[in-house]
Amino acid sequence: MAIENRTKIIRSLISILEKNNYNSITIEKIARSSKLKKGIIYTEFVDIESIVYEYLNQVDIEMLEQVKKESNLSDPHDLMFNMIISRLEIYDRNRKSVLNLLSNKSNFKYRYFLRSTKIAQLFDGIYQGNKDEDEYIACFSKNIGFLYIYKKVLNKWLEDNDLSNIMAYTDNQIQRGDMYYGYLRRPINILDNFLTKIRKTSDNYN
Repeated sequence: MAIENRTKIIRSLISILEKNNYNSITIEKIARSSKLKKGIIYTEFVDIESIVYEYLNQVDIEMLEQVKKESNLSDPHDLMFNMIISRLEIYDRNRKSVLNLLSNKSNFKYRYFLRSTKIAQLFDGIYQGNKDEDEYIACFSKNIGFLYIYKKVLNKWLEDNDLSNIMAYTDNQIQRGDMYYGYLRRPINILDNFLTKIRKTSDNYN
């Protein structure tokens, strides 16, 4: 019953978002749409934001299931491409709702971009490349580059609903990705070496 209620609540949120900005959504509106009492909604979710996060978590779960079936998990470019496109394909089912959720007028947009680091964490979780210590810096710089690419593609998707264009754009951005990683890797290496020296100095004093 709890799972059924959570599903109704999330569906109601998405339905309301089709015609309303995120800022105008209330628990009362969701209660009317879902035909559930406010008390029941509050037993499942703390607030509107937590309902949105549950929807985004469900998107990521479905995305990972697709990616694991369709990707070469040891090829970072293939994995990044499929993660981005799969996520956007799922968003596309509720395009109007997602547009309102991430519009410039939405209070949630900033929170979304803070949360978008999760896509790099998911990448790390399924990427089957080298995980040894020597690869740490390269992995870190790739994650930053991946986030940069994802944000560019997402902004493109918000303006263009032609997924074939988005796929070509994503592929182009990932092919250029090595340039981004190259720019990032040098300062990250410098910073890492600096922090290593500080740690060694601190250990000597202790």
